[in-house]
Amino acid sequence: MRQRGTVNQQTTFSSQVNTLQQDRPLRVIGYVRVSTDMQAQEGVSLDAQRERIRCYCKASGFNLVHLAQDETSAKSLDRPGLTAALKLLETGKADALLVVKLDRLTRSVIDLGTLLNGYFLNEQHYLLSVTESLDTRNAMGRFVLYILALIAQWEREAIGERTREAMRHLKAQGVFLGRAPYGHRFGTTRDASGRARLEPHADEQIIIARIVDLHKKGVPQKDIVSALRADETPGPRGTGWNRTMILRILKRAGAMPERIREYRKRERRKVQRDKKAAETRAKELRAEGLSLRAIGERLLKEGLYPPRGEQWYAATVAELLSVKGADEAAVRARELRAEGHSLREIARLLLYEGYQPAPGRLWDGYAVSQMLRATSSLVHT
Repeated sequence: MRQRGTVNQQTTFSSQVNTLQQDRPLRVIGYVRVSTDMQAQEGVSLDAQRERIRCYCKASGFNLVHLAQDETSAKSLDRPGLTAALKLLETGKADALLVVKLDRLTRSVIDLGTLLNGYFLNEQHYLLSVTESLDTRNAMGRFVLYILALIAQWEREAIGERTREAMRHLKAQGVFLGRAPYGHRFGTTRDASGRARLEPHADEQIIIARIVDLHKKGVPQKDIVSALRADETPGPRGTGWNRTMILRILKRAGAMPERIREYRKRERRKVQRDKKAAETRAKELRAEGLSLRAIGERLLKEGLYPPRGEQWYAATVAELLSVKGADEAAVRARELRAEGHSLREIARLLLYEGYQPAPGRLWDGYAVSQMLRATSSLVHT
C-alpha cells in the first residue's frame, strides 16, 4: 500500500509539471543567418528574418527570449551564433529554436541529423520553421523535416553534378581551367563565350627555353635547379626552384615522355600464390629443421606468397603445414612431459613442431597443463 501511494504521488507530480509546462508560453530562440553572397537578395536579409520571427512569435503566443545571428555559410555547424543558441537550449533557458527557413539552419543532411539527434528528437527541445510550418513537437513535424532535408541535400548534390559536367565539357573543348601555367598569363582578349584567353609571358618563355636547352644537352635536373638558383632566376609565383618544377615544365614543353620518371628496367621476380605449392615446399623445409619464421622467409625468397597479403607469419605457416589436431598435440605433449620437459618448454616445442592451439588460444604453460590434465582424466576413465 505504501509503494502504491508513492507511485500515485510521482504520477500526480509529473502531471502537474506537464500542466505547468503547457500553461506557460513556449520560450523560443530565434536564429537568423545570411551568407556573403545572399545578403543583398530580397527576403533573406537579417532585418527581414528578424521581423518575420518576431511576428510569428507574437501570433503564436511564444516568448522570444533571444535572437542569434550568423553571417557565414551553412557548410558546417561551427558558427558562433548557432553555438550560442544551442547553449541556451542546453542550459534550459529556452525550449525551442525558431528559423525563418530550414536552409537558414543547415543545408546538410548529416548536420541536420546531428542537430536532430542531439537536441530535437528527445522531446526536450523543439525546432520550428516559419516558411515550412514545421514543428518537431509532433511526429509528423519530425517526419516532414527529414523529407525536406533530403530534398535540400539532393538539390545541392544535383548542382554539384551539373557543375562538374560543365567543367568536363569545357575541358573537352580545350578551355584551360584553373591558374595559368608557368610561361602564360590570362590576357585581355576574350573568346566568343567571353572567357579570357591564355597568352605567352615573354620573360618566362625565355626561362622555359633555357631549361629545355639545358635538358637537351644532357644536364641533370638537379644541376638545372642549381644554375637557376645561382642566377637568382625568379621561380613560378615567386617561389624557389626544385626538381619537380623542372620536370613539370619539361613535360608541358614536350621535352619529356608522359611518364615523369623513367625507372630502370629490372627483372621482376615471379610471384606465385599457389597454396598447394607453398604447402609442399613448407613441409620440405620443415623436414630440414627450419622454424616457422625461417620457413616463411624462405618461401618469400623463392617467390611463394600467401593467398592474401605480402608476408608469411608463424601462424600462417603453421596453418599452411596442416597442423595436427588437438588429440595429436595432447599425445605429443605427454611424450615431451615424459622426457622431463617443463610446461613452458612443451608449449615452445609444440609451436615449433607445428601443433596449432585451439582458436583464440596460445600455447603457454597454463594451456599445456590444462590439456594434460584433461587427457589424463580421459585415460583414467
